[in-house]
Amino acid sequence: GTKSGSALLLELREKLPTTIQLVSIKSNGNDLILQGKSKQPSALSSINSLKIQLANSFLIENKSPFLSRAWESNNDKTNHLNFTLSSQFTRPKSDELLANYERLGSFGLFKRVNLLKQEGLIK
Repeated sequence: GTKSGSALLLELREKLPTTIQLVSIKSNGNDLILQGKSKQPSALSSINSLKIQLANSFLIENKSPFLSRAWESNNDKTNHLNFTLSSQFTRPKSDELLANYERLGSFGLFKRVNLLKQEGLIK
């Protein structure tokens, strides 16, 4: 598959619940690791929503997202649930890439993938 940082960020922006703040986005090979925080008392529900949204992303393996760590932090007035969510990238076909890159508005990448497909360099 073709990995694109801009497509990933656009997809995360679309999928991310407004109650979650991402602190770190790491990509290592086929692994995606998100670290973030969400305000209590509904933090776990928000994190679960993100997990489900990621599982439905064209960039992420369907059943791969999992909550690998969660811990509470308290400051003066706010109680947060910090988390680490891990998942794996999928390898979508070029037709799926093209449809989703266009949907996300990633037109430069759409044009490049379309050109590679036309030249027969990807399927």
